[in-house]
Amino acid sequence: MSANTGYGAITTGAGATGLWLPATHAAYTTPTDKDIAWALGAFAARRAEYQLYADYLAGAHRRFWRLRDDGAEFTDFLRRVAVNFCPRIVAAFTDRLRIIGFEPHAEAAGDEQLAEAAWALWQDRRLERHFNQLFSTAFGLGDAYLIVWPDATGRAQFYPESPLHVAVNYDGETRAIALGAKLWADGRHHRLNLYYADRIERFITRADNATLPNTPSGFRPYGDAPNGGDTVINPYGRVPIFHFGAEAGVGQLGTSVLRPVLSIQDDYNVASATLAVVREYQAWPLRWAIGIDPEAQIEVGPDRLIKVASSMGMDGGDKPAFGQFAAADLTAYFNNKESSLMELAAVTGVPPHLLHRGLGTPPSGEALKTAEAPLASRVEKAQTNFGDEAENAIAFGLVIERRAASADDGAGLTALWQSAYTRSDRDEAETVAIKVRDVGLSVRRGLVELGYSETEIDEILADKEIEREAASVALDRSMNVGGVPGTVVDITEEASSA
Repeated sequence: MSANTGYGAITTGAGATGLWLPATHAAYTTPTDKDIAWALGAFAARRAEYQLYADYLAGAHRRFWRLRDDGAEFTDFLRRVAVNFCPRIVAAFTDRLRIIGFEPHAEAAGDEQLAEAAWALWQDRRLERHFNQLFSTAFGLGDAYLIVWPDATGRAQFYPESPLHVAVNYDGETRAIALGAKLWADGRHHRLNLYYADRIERFITRADNATLPNTPSGFRPYGDAPNGGDTVINPYGRVPIFHFGAEAGVGQLGTSVLRPVLSIQDDYNVASATLAVVREYQAWPLRWAIGIDPEAQIEVGPDRLIKVASSMGMDGGDKPAFGQFAAADLTAYFNNKESSLMELAAVTGVPPHLLHRGLGTPPSGEALKTAEAPLASRVEKAQTNFGDEAENAIAFGLVIERRAASADDGAGLTALWQSAYTRSDRDEAETVAIKVRDVGLSVRRGLVELGYSETEIDEILADKEIEREAASVALDRSMNVGGVPGTVVDITEEASSA
């Protein structure tokens, strides 16, 4: 449709790309200071927490031990002591979050085409990499965001965003995102975009000093668009931001999987630093000697005999004696570290053998399934929550490219995930084979459960069809050797009679 804006006809509707309007356009007024104030407050409220998790993932941990010999080489080493388990814990979850296809909710032709278009878009934009980043950020920091918007050619583009730069405000009644914000540094300025269901408002800080203002008055409209505008039309009827919150309820922020981990990680670092100090100063036996000349040079070695002059100790002093103090027993320190690892496994559900190879023998078979049950349960919940948002984001991308009529088409898609459990290839294949043979599971669905992508499945089924046709042709030829269709001829008898 067209909207009469006073600046000529502007085409809107599904599939239209972003269209700029002058800042003074009456139909799209500048957002109130209230919205800018909300954005600044939303970022300030959790910035420190998000940054803390980001620091721990990067290995920048807090220190809780005293270092007295500042500047010494060993002290510099202790400042760097941090055996970082945070990335491994996050990866234990995200390694099992892999979308391998989309399927329709119904067998209607339209839904089948929608699922095919969704997977084609996924592959064309190489979204597996983007979603890997999203899932890692969501589990590591608690929240992650995806902005979907057309590029200059009208193609839908997907932009993963950190919660350090993006925030959303949910409508209290509908639990839909009513307002989104993106805040980022741009040289010595800060930029701020506010996302509404019908427009995007853009701002930049007034002062040229790289300092983020804490009031709306510190921002002015960002007018680099055609005609000096700072507002872009959003013709899609929804805020183009998708929220991936780890273990979050509807309309709620997520919780980082690292929240209960940090204190245990700190304790492990202290144990590691303490162990380093003990090994440096007490790991070797400390020898002592009394009753000898302080200037005496004594050389110790496996081929040497220590000789002491008989005059030593004769003047009422101690008689010569030698000995050594026992080395420190490091067992307690190693046990302390192992205890911390077991606590990490308990609070996260990550099996101990995935945290450290030294924690027992990795289980197999049913024991492995039992050991992974807490982790797999949390992963499957994430598959449900993240899957809903992924389906909505992909459907919105199809709307942008005019391959879907409405973003509500996301309700007609189901994301297919690889199994949350670790299974042997043989056991898993046998299980799927039984389902196909006895339960009636389709071969395509069975291949999906085995973790094959849609492209791989199409190639496998095409190869099987070629083999089936070749076998059919061979059978037909064998049935027509005597020239009479359907007659089986004994070739050996014909040869002997000839």
